Amino acid sequence: MPTEDEILLRAKARVGTTINARWLVDRVVGVGGMAVVYAATHCRNNKRAALKLLHPELSLDPGIRARFLREGYAANTVDHPGVVRIDDDGVTEDGATFIVMELLDGESLDAWQAREGGRLSTTSVLSIADQLLDVLASSHAKGIIHRDLKPENIFVQKSGALKVLDFGIARVREAGAGSLATRAGALIGTPSYMAPEQARGLTDEVDARTDLWSVGATMFKLLSGRLVHEAATVNEILARSILQHAPPISSVVPDLDPRVAAIVDRALAFDKHSRYPDALAMQAAVREASAALTAVDAAPKAASFPSAASAATPLLSAAPPPVLTTSRPVVAGSTVTHDARRTLAVVAAACLAAGILIAVALRLATSSSSGPVAPPVAEPPASLSSIETAGGAPAVSADGLLPVARDDSGVAPVPVSELPTPRNDANTPPISAKSASPATSGPAMTASIPAKSPPGARTAPPTTTTAAPPAGQDPFSRRR
Repeated sequence: MPTEDEILLRAKARVGTTINARWLVDRVVGVGGMAVVYAATHCRNNKRAALKLLHPELSLDPGIRARFLREGYAANTVDHPGVVRIDDDGVTEDGATFIVMELLDGESLDAWQAREGGRLSTTSVLSIADQLLDVLASSHAKGIIHRDLKPENIFVQKSGALKVLDFGIARVREAGAGSLATRAGALIGTPSYMAPEQARGLTDEVDARTDLWSVGATMFKLLSGRLVHEAATVNEILARSILQHAPPISSVVPDLDPRVAAIVDRALAFDKHSRYPDALAMQAAVREASAALTAVDAAPKAASFPSAASAATPLLSAAPPPVLTTSRPVVAGSTVTHDARRTLAVVAAACLAAGILIAVALRLATSSSSGPVAPPVAEPPASLSSIETAGGAPAVSADGLLPVARDDSGVAPVPVSELPTPRNDANTPPISAKSASPATSGPAMTASIPAKSPPGARTAPPTTTTAAPPAGQDPFSRRR
């Protein structure tokens, strides 16, 4: 038997050649222990197809050649869209037997697994198992047992539809000589997916439940990234398949959903009577688990919508800015701590102080822009409505304000004690203005209140009283 490298080199040597003057070999699609698959084009009608050539050394055995052709056409008997259709067969010029199949566009399941880093998602594996079991239900109903199910023989098209390859090829390996069958199995690695009865060579015990074990082994590999029985050599794998029970998949994938784990463990039962009775029963379990996982995946999305209670609370991005207040805020469903209240009070006081400073600054700016401003004076008694000068008439300045008495102004200051006391028309007791002269020598206290302003004149500030400044001192010296 040629080595793997020799088989690959020989397969590549056919690229560009014509087979039986009908098929132009375009490229190598895949190389296996039993055959090579090529993409080819018909020389007359340009039809694209896949040519599967049995290795020449295996074609020399009449029994292997006959079963290769007969069991190749078994795929057509299944009559299922998930099975590759066989269109023609023949023998090459150098004696290699071949069959013509539909050319697929996609990748094998093992290539997809490698591309995803060694493991596929649970939902993807359940979808693959569902389609695979649907094909097996049709083939088992026709009395056809595949016996060589594995990721390499499961093809996923770009559309997502699944195709099962190599129907009955395992029987071809068993039909040959013992040494040849062993070497072919070692090259493909099929023993990793053999049920215990198949690994023991009990042909009469092989039935539909043998294929179900292979489905479980395929799911085990896709979910965990490892084989059911790991070993260094093919013989060790065969020995473990014969003697050992498959480990629970949860021991390898602890976070796997228990419903999915139960499906895999039952399919890999050592005793075939403990497995699912047929492909339809296992398919029903797969679909039930898939529906449950879909419901679980949809649950978080439904829970993400706000509840009736939370819907009443506006989003932070949509809420108006908070109003600072020193009073205790009322917050639904929460308690404001003492530190929070104190912080709000400090912030409010700071804001109030800032507001006062801004108001004072604006008032000073306005006063400075409108000319000299009278100095602040004390508030007069409420009963005083006017102040008369020495001549008996109120002295009103141009801006509607009484002049402030100064020693150097030429206007005699009027003591508060000499101001007339107005009567209250409402028959209330009169209010007298008492002298506010200072005890020490100096000018007497005078009063300055706004008189009736002419139209358009600036309104004077509230009526106040003030003490006259000492002689020779500018009353505005403090403002400067």
